[in-house]
Amino acid sequence: MSFRGLSVAAASLAVMLVASGCGPSGPVKYPVSGVVKYNGEPVGAGKVVFHSAKTGSVAAELEADGTFTFTETGGVEEGEYNVYVSPPEHFNTPPPMGGPSMEKAPKAKNIPEKYQQAATTEFKAVKVDGKKEDLEFDMKP
Repeated sequence: MSFRGLSVAAASLAVMLVASGCGPSGPVKYPVSGVVKYNGEPVGAGKVVFHSAKTGSVAAELEADGTFTFTETGGVEEGEYNVYVSPPEHFNTPPPMGGPSMEKAPKAKNIPEKYQQAATTEFKAVKVDGKKEDLEFDMKP
């Protein structure tokens, strides 16, 4: 086989591999849903964040009733997670000249500081298989 014939064969093989999809496009993610509460009452604004030193972080918005959902496409990989709650980012003053405001609202009264970081939260979640998870996180002062 000539050098040119080898190049054509290699290029054809590369095109076939790309076209056939060489396996999954990434790690398998599973749906997870639940509710975040403070003293038994739903926390209706902010984000719930699942953080793993191994896989990184994924976040979901909290709905008005305190519920959250990670779908299969934006779901959670198998593993252990520290779960924390990020307060909503509101701005007190109008933005200068159309840009973003630099003054943030006071901290959320219904999200204690210890629950706002992966290193200090008491909440843990373990995802070990493909079952749908329904979790409840109730923060205490």
